[in-house]
Amino acid sequence: MLQIAFVLVLAMLWALTFTQPGGADFIKVRVYQQGFTIVRVIDVLTGMGIVGLMVTMRGPLALTAAVLLGLWVLTLLGIPQIQGVELAPLIVLVIVMGATVHIVTHKSR
Repeated sequence: MLQIAFVLVLAMLWALTFTQPGGADFIKVRVYQQGFTIVRVIDVLTGMGIVGLMVTMRGPLALTAAVLLGLWVLTLLGIPQIQGVELAPLIVLVIVMGATVHIVTHKSR
């Protein structure tokens, strides 16, 4: 149940970045700035959501969340590629692989 709440919060944060409704200006407030890297409230909330998922899950999904946290930090710091490989398709690949391993290794109760 707690994992579903974290996923819903992350989905709402993702939707807020695209729709940008009125009254959500607190999400755009700067928390930290180092050079050209600006960390906003929405970035902090996204990181807390990923850490929350990582803590509440176990097995392959926890490792998937940990990898996603690392990739999120890289994109937050403005690193678009790792040895010539774009991060966006890599994030989708990690999600698909983590879900597949979870489904294959899940024991029915």
